[in-house]
Amino acid sequence: MSRRVLAAVNNLFFVGKLQSAAKQASVELTFASSEEDLLEKVRGGVELVVLDLGDHDMDAVEAIKKLQSSPETANVPMLGFVRHTDPGRAEQARQAGCEKVMARSEFSARLVDLLRG
Repeated sequence: MSRRVLAAVNNLFFVGKLQSAAKQASVELTFASSEEDLLEKVRGGVELVVLDLGDHDMDAVEAIKKLQSSPETANVPMLGFVRHTDPGRAEQARQAGCEKVMARSEFSARLVDLLRG
């Protein structure tokens, strides 16, 4: 069975990059369209959650806090990416419990390896 990755990403550029990288990495990729959808799908079982910390449609930091507060989702690894010009948002995500936060450029460059784990 392939690794299951859930992405909370709405930016069409990154959706395409994630889909392409998921094929290369041979991982099962699904997307969450809202915070509620994200929480429900994580409870269904995933090995990694990818979050666009700069997404204006979903408060990723709040979603991280909710995932961390539930015993059934607290141990799911999270990877967030953000513009390098927004270090404050990156720090908020780290404090909320996102294990790995990186600049969008680094995220893009390393995406296949990151999805593989």
